[in-house]
Amino acid sequence: MTDRPQTTQLAAGNTAGLSGLEGSAVSFRLDPSEHPDPLLTAASVAGNGWPVLAIRPGSKAPLHHGAGDNHRDAWLTTPAAVVGVAEDYAGTCWECSCPGFAAVTGQLGRGLAIELALVCLDHDGGDLAELLAEAGPEAEEWAAETLRVQRCDERAHLWGTLPAADVPPTGRLADGLEWRGLGGYVLLPGSLHPSGSRYTITAGRVEFTGGHAPAGAIYRGVTDPDDDGAACVAWAYPLPVPESLLAVVARRLDGPADERPVLRLLTGGAGDLSPGAARMRLGGVLSWLGGAEVGERNDRLNKAAGLAAGLLARVPERERVGELAPEVWRQAVADAGVMLGLDRREAERTTASGWRWGTDHPAEDREPEPPAVVVLDDADTVRERFPVLDLAALVDPDRPVRRWLWADVVPEGDHVSIVAPAGAGKSLLVLALAVAAVRGAETFAGRALSLAGRVFYVDMENSADDWSERLTDLGVTPENVGDLSRLLVFHLPRLRGLDTEAGARDLLALLDAYDARVGDVLVLDSTQRVTEGDENSNDTLRRLYVHTSAEVKRRGLTVIRTDNTGWDRTRERGASNKRDDVGYSWLLTPDEREPGVFTLTEGKRRGRPGTVGGPLTIRRHMVGGLLRFDQARSPFGETLAHARALLAELGVPESAGLNKAWAAVREAKAEHGDGPRFAGMTRAVIERAQSERGRSVEVVADDD
Repeated sequence: MTDRPQTTQLAAGNTAGLSGLEGSAVSFRLDPSEHPDPLLTAASVAGNGWPVLAIRPGSKAPLHHGAGDNHRDAWLTTPAAVVGVAEDYAGTCWECSCPGFAAVTGQLGRGLAIELALVCLDHDGGDLAELLAEAGPEAEEWAAETLRVQRCDERAHLWGTLPAADVPPTGRLADGLEWRGLGGYVLLPGSLHPSGSRYTITAGRVEFTGGHAPAGAIYRGVTDPDDDGAACVAWAYPLPVPESLLAVVARRLDGPADERPVLRLLTGGAGDLSPGAARMRLGGVLSWLGGAEVGERNDRLNKAAGLAAGLLARVPERERVGELAPEVWRQAVADAGVMLGLDRREAERTTASGWRWGTDHPAEDREPEPPAVVVLDDADTVRERFPVLDLAALVDPDRPVRRWLWADVVPEGDHVSIVAPAGAGKSLLVLALAVAAVRGAETFAGRALSLAGRVFYVDMENSADDWSERLTDLGVTPENVGDLSRLLVFHLPRLRGLDTEAGARDLLALLDAYDARVGDVLVLDSTQRVTEGDENSNDTLRRLYVHTSAEVKRRGLTVIRTDNTGWDRTRERGASNKRDDVGYSWLLTPDEREPGVFTLTEGKRRGRPGTVGGPLTIRRHMVGGLLRFDQARSPFGETLAHARALLAELGVPESAGLNKAWAAVREAKAEHGDGPRFAGMTRAVIERAQSERGRSVEVVADDD
C-alpha cells in the first residue's frame, strides 16, 4: 500500500459542471488515510460512470451476483455504492478484509468519461509484439504510454478507452492474448490475485491534482505534500485505442473460416426447428443459465452450450445466419458465463466443450426407445452371471492384507474422493501423486507409495498450458519424459456423462482399448465434469454408481476422483450422497496461517485404518526450482487439536452450542488462571474446534 499523509481528502467521481446526465452524482470524498487502494481506485472508476464489480478477496469471482440474464444488479455505478459494499463486507478491518474490485468493460460511461467505454488488452504470455506490429507504430506507441496494470511478471493488462458504440465483444486474439470488451471485466489495481500478489499500475500518463479526479483517470496514489503542505493525488490514464489496433482486434476476433463452429445439419421433417421456435428455445436456455447459483455455474454453462449448439444444429442451414449464426450464440453463452462470475478463459473453455458435445448430439423431440428385456431362463447362465461370494476365502489366515496405493489414504481396488475448495490445488496434488507413482517413487508426502500397474488420468478440467507448467514444475523434461510411460492422460475426452449408460460404455471401451486391469488406477478430474445429471440430485450419483462405478470396482481398478466443497467448505458440494459410492473421502484444507500447508482429513472411511492412519499434513513448496510435496506439521491444526482435547476434558458435549463451549472454557480459565493449558485458546479457536467436534468422521462398517 502507498504511504499516505494523515489528513488528505480525495474527491473520487467529481461530476461538477456536468448537468443533466443520467446517474450523475455530487462530488464524493474519501480519506486515503482510512481507505485502501482497491477501494479508492474502484470509487474513481465508478465516478467515471464505468460499472464496478466487488470481487471476493484472493479470487476473480464476484462477491455478489445480481438477478436476471445479465446480472446488472451486482454492478456498482457510484462511488457511494462502492464504499457501501466494501463497508458491509470488511467492517473496520480494511487492511485484511477489503474486497477486490473489477471494472466491467465495454460499458458506456455516464459520469466523467461521458460516452466512453473502458476496454483492456490482456497479455497473458501471448505474442503482444506481433499484434502491435500488425497494427503499426501508432498501436506500439499506445501500448507504451497507456495505463498498464501488472502483478509480478511480464503479463499485463493494457487499458484503453473507445466510443461505446465501437467496442468489439470480449474474445481471444491469440494464445495468451485476449481482448476484454463487451461481456468482460478486469480486476482493478490494488486487488488481490489468487496467487497472493496484488495488481499495481506500472505505467501510464500521470496527472497530479489537489484531490479532484480528472475525467477518465484512474487513481494511482497519494504523493508527498507540495509547497503549500497539501498532498497531491496521482491519476493514471487509459488512452484511446487507435483505429489501426481496433481494426486488427476486430479482424482477429472474427477469425478464419475454418476456426468457426461447424454444425452438423440433421434432415428430416420432425427433427427440424423453425427459426422462430429456435429463438424461443435459445432464449429459454440463456434464462435457465442466468439462474445458476455459485457451485453450479460451470456445470450449467457446459450444459447450456450443449443445448444451444444442439438446437442450432436442427435449424435449416440457410436460416443459420444473422441472429441465429452459431458464432453469435456461442459468444452469447460464453458472455453469460462471464456475467455469472466465471473467469473469461474458463467460460470460453467450458462453452467450447459443451458446444462440441451439443454439435455431435443434437436434441431430438422423440420418445426414448424402451430398454431391451433380457430373459434368463437357463440356470447355468444365471449362476455364471450371479456367482456366490466365497466366504471361506475371505477369512483364510493366508489371505493377503489390504494393499495401499498411498499408505492409509488410497487403498488398492477402492474408490476415493479428494475434496477441496475450488483453487486449493487438489488437481495438482493428484497429478503429483500420479507422477511420483509411475516414476516408481517409494514415498509421497512422507507415506509409502506403491503402484502395481498404470495410471489412467481423465482430465476434464485443465488446459494444455496447465499440464505443461505443472509437469515442468514436477521436474519432467524432454530427457526424462519417458519415465511417465505408465501415465496415460486423456485430455478433455469427449466422454458422455458417466451417470448414463452411453457414458459408461464410452469409459469401459476406453479402458478395454488400453487393456486396463487389476492394479491400474483411474483418476477422474473432476466429478461434476464427468456427469450430466444435476449435481444437487442424489439420482445423479446413484446412476453414476449403477452405470459406471460398480463395474469399474468389479474390474479391480483403483479410482481417485476430485470434487469441490460446498458452501460450508467441509464436504462435497451438491447432492447429499456424494460419498455413497466411495470407500474413502478426504477433505483437503489449506492451513489458515501457513501458506502452502494443507491437511488431508478423513470424511469417510469404509475399512479400518492401516499402520499410519489419521490426518496427513502436507507442505507444497518449490525446492531447487522443482515442486515438492513433503510431510509437515500445522501449528494451527495442532492448536485446534489441543482445543478439541480441552473441550473433551472439560466435559463439553459434542452437540453443545458454540456459546456454551466458549463459556465453559472461559469459566475454567477464570477458575485456574491463564497458563500453558489455555495458550492460544481464543474464542475463534474454541468455536472452530467445537464446530469440528460436531462433524465427526463417518465410519462405515465393512459389511455396509
